[in-house]
Amino acid sequence: MSILDRYILKEFIKIFVISLLGLLVVYLAIDFLGKIRSFMEHDAKLIVMLEYFLFKLPKVIFLISPPALLIAILITFGILSRNNEIIAMEGSGISIYRISAPLLLFSLFYSFLLLYLNVNAVPAANEEAEFVKDALIEKKPKGAQFRQDRIWFRGNDHSIFNIQIIDKDSRIRGVNVYRLDDRFSISEIVEATELSYEKEGRVLISGVRRRFHPDGEIETLPFETLPVNLDWRPEELRKIEIEPDNTTYTELASYVKRLETGGYSTGRYKVDLYEKLSFPFVNFIMALIGIAFGLRNSRGIGISKSIGVSMVIGFFYWIAHSIAMSLGYGGIIPPVLAAWTGILIFFTIGGCLFITTR
Repeated sequence: MSILDRYILKEFIKIFVISLLGLLVVYLAIDFLGKIRSFMEHDAKLIVMLEYFLFKLPKVIFLISPPALLIAILITFGILSRNNEIIAMEGSGISIYRISAPLLLFSLFYSFLLLYLNVNAVPAANEEAEFVKDALIEKKPKGAQFRQDRIWFRGNDHSIFNIQIIDKDSRIRGVNVYRLDDRFSISEIVEATELSYEKEGRVLISGVRRRFHPDGEIETLPFETLPVNLDWRPEELRKIEIEPDNTTYTELASYVKRLETGGYSTGRYKVDLYEKLSFPFVNFIMALIGIAFGLRNSRGIGISKSIGVSMVIGFFYWIAHSIAMSLGYGGIIPPVLAAWTGILIFFTIGGCLFITTR
């Protein structure tokens, strides 16, 4: 690494750290103000609140890194331009591509670092934050558990429910009910394709009942509909469905594979799966666009203007990304295209601006 590379990176990293910490403080302050009422209602202890926000840090850093990176690059090039250092470098025969190389390489490395964290560490931290919020702050009873691709919870009358899928439309499919006798031995197993919520109560749809008699005989009874005694409300079951943000890439990929094996629709989950791989590279795209804007302004860009430009660019990126994700969720475009559309659009824009920079 040359002296020039070290100098540019040193100036950039200082500003990047300050930008990241500034956005982090703003984000956490807004989040705290939005939740303080709930914390006070549940009489949450200070140490528990700190633990909650500590587990949220990885996700917050992951979300604010692109704008922080863009702001830092714009300010860095603004300072270099105002000090006429860009002109001095070009006068020494150093091209703008060579000047930009250390920042592009840093942003690419940083994108891969966030990619690794996003598929491994961030989901685990999100899950811990949810646990602290639900169990330690709001003190909700832990009546259900999720293990990769199945949900288990206790029902009424010594029964245990196993749900394979709760999709994003709140349809509950692949339901097994294990009824226990007074000695906690299985007396009946009910297998149903779906659990429906009717006005008259909960109903299992299209399945079979297997009753185990004391003499060892197994009685099999098919059914079209079967009322079931269940206190869980739809919104409560909806909360324990799989959350892609709290699931590692490997777990989500395994879940998608299981859904495909069962013949269920996987479009929505595939979009979330591919987004885990695509979103970290927004950092590289923001760096590319930031360098192009920074080099085009010969007088440099001030701090306030840098923040304004970053907000505008981030706003338009989020619109493009949200539209593409919605089209992917709706099955209008392939999931992989939905996850990468925003990246490809802004990579094209940033690349064109960068190449045509004089």
